[in-house]
Amino acid sequence: MTLDWNLLQDQFRVFLLVFVRLTAMVAAAPVLGNTLLRVPPQMIAGLGSALSLVVMMNLPSALAVPPFGLEYALRAGGEALVGLTLGFTATLILAGIQFGGEVIDHVIGFAISDVIDPITNESASLIGNLKGLLATVLFLALHGHHHLFRGVMRTFDLVPPGGAGLSTEVWPHLAALSEAVFTVGLQVAAPAILVMTLIWIPEGFLARMVPQLNLLVNDVPMRIGIGLFVVWLGIGPFVHLTEGLIESIAAASDRMALLMAARG
Repeated sequence: MTLDWNLLQDQFRVFLLVFVRLTAMVAAAPVLGNTLLRVPPQMIAGLGSALSLVVMMNLPSALAVPPFGLEYALRAGGEALVGLTLGFTATLILAGIQFGGEVIDHVIGFAISDVIDPITNESASLIGNLKGLLATVLFLALHGHHHLFRGVMRTFDLVPPGGAGLSTEVWPHLAALSEAVFTVGLQVAAPAILVMTLIWIPEGFLARMVPQLNLLVNDVPMRIGIGLFVVWLGIGPFVHLTEGLIESIAAASDRMALLMAARG
C-alpha cells in the first residue's frame, strides 16, 4: 500500500483551515477565552486540534483548497474571522452579566474597594467578577458549550473550509448583540438600582435637614449590607436569566452561520 502524497498534502491544508476556524472560536468563546480563568494557550490549541480531527472525519474527502501561498493565507484569515465572530457572539451574550455586576458595585458602594489584579495590573470588580464566574459555571452546567459547538459545526455544513467569509449583514447582527450587553446588564443590576434609589431619596431629604449626620460616609456600611442582601435574594432570578441567555446562544450561532453562508 502506497501513500498518495498529493492527497495527504491536500488533506493537511484542509485540516489547517479547519484548525484555524475552530481554534479562533475556542479562543474567543466563554470559559476558555475568559480572562478571569487564565487558560494557557496550549490548552486552547490542543482543544482546537482535537475538534479539528473530529470535523475532518465528517468532511467529504474531495475538497478543493489552493496550495500554500497568498490565496491560502487569505482563506485562512477568513476562517479566523469566522471563528472569532462565532466565539465573540457567545461571549457578548454573557458579557452583559459581568457588566451588570460592575454596575451593582458602583451602586452599593463596592466600587471604592476594587482590588488590583496582580496579573494584569488592572482594577477588578468584586461583584462583576463574581457574576462573571457564576455565569461561566452556569454556562457549563447548562451545556452552553454544546450549543456553541453545534453552531460552529453547522458552519462547516453551510460553508466548507476555505470558503469562509463575512457578509455585510453580519455587522448589524453583531451591533445588535452589543446593544444586548447593556440591556442584560441593566436587567442584572435593576433590583440593586431600585432598592438603592428608594434609600437615596429619604437620605437626601435627611441630609438636607440634618447635615451634621454626614450620611455620605456613615451610610456606606448600610448600603453595602443592603446591597449584598439584594444580590443574595436575586440569585434565583439571576439563574433563570442566565439560563435564557445560554439558550439564546444556539439561536445566535445558527443565525450567524446562515449569514456567513449567504455572504456576498
